[in-house]
Amino acid sequence: MKFKPLYLYGIVTIIAVATVIILTQFSDDEKPSENIVNKEMPDDNIHKKLGHGMMQNPANKEVTEEVKQKLVALKKEIDTNPNDTLKLREYADLLLTAHQPGEAIEYYEKIIAKDKSRKDIYFTITYIYYNMRNFQKAEQLTKEMYELFPDDPMVCYNLGASEIRKGNKEKAREIWNKLIQDHPTDSIAVLAKKSLERL
Repeated sequence: MKFKPLYLYGIVTIIAVATVIILTQFSDDEKPSENIVNKEMPDDNIHKKLGHGMMQNPANKEVTEEVKQKLVALKKEIDTNPNDTLKLREYADLLLTAHQPGEAIEYYEKIIAKDKSRKDIYFTITYIYYNMRNFQKAEQLTKEMYELFPDDPMVCYNLGASEIRKGNKEKAREIWNKLIQDHPTDSIAVLAKKSLERL
């Protein structure tokens, strides 16, 4: 299959956003089913490893030659025009797909430095830190997002989930109840109700 960067954007964003919500419901020792991450993932050479061990550092042979060439080409474009956030995003997404999460974070952060309103980028970075089990950084980003987007249901849900992780059930209950009150018809409110039932 021919590599399609725009298709990759959507897949990475969907996985990142969905997984942040899903993963925050599990303790350190629990792991979500791989079926959750891989749901509706295309079964082709580019995407088959996207949701399966994407944070591991595989041997170079697992990253296709086409992806390597695209990384080189995108890096040249970024060096020529470092203010092109579309290319920065494409490059960061591709680095993530190529099992280079640390380097991907560096480029996602460049986008946020240019535009603090990029919720999608915050969610993606949070997902990467969470998947790397750097819960402190994931929580820090969630708090930053809450300062920027206090009315976003997904941000509020994740803030409550980070309180659960620290053992602050009452604080999580307070956050989730406010989320349900402020956004009663939102699908994230339904998730918050279910999570409250588990407390």
